[in-house]
Amino acid sequence: MAEINGSKILLKLNVGGTDKLIAGQVSGTHDLKVDTFQTNTKTTTGAGKTFEGALYSVTYKIDCQVDPNDTTNAKYSDVYAAAKAMTAVDYTWGSLTNGEKKYTGKGIITSLSQAAPMAGVITFSIDLQVTGEETEGTVT
Repeated sequence: MAEINGSKILLKLNVGGTDKLIAGQVSGTHDLKVDTFQTNTKTTTGAGKTFEGALYSVTYKIDCQVDPNDTTNAKYSDVYAAAKAMTAVDYTWGSLTNGEKKYTGKGIITSLSQAAPMAGVITFSIDLQVTGEETEGTVT
């Protein structure tokens, strides 16, 4: 199996009706968590707990650097406005290369954090909570 360089995996948000990459992405995570419920009863034999899957949730965390020269991609101010709107935005996560995997859906920006160190690069982090189903597809 061919390895995919992590720098090729990016997040796009629909900002102002246009899909845009988030400017300055340096890292990101795509997390799926399955909720379970315990199925043991008072009459269950043995001491091992048993579980069944119930629901799942998907979240993203994207870390970025502010790039004041980027006039193409979504900037911090675009993400800030989307977060303050408190509504779901369309997103795409994955490679930009044809034939590789991508994930799409709607998500709510649940956290946006900006850091401005005295002698360093300004950065920001985005937390995105997927609402509803996420779809796995292939870039075409």
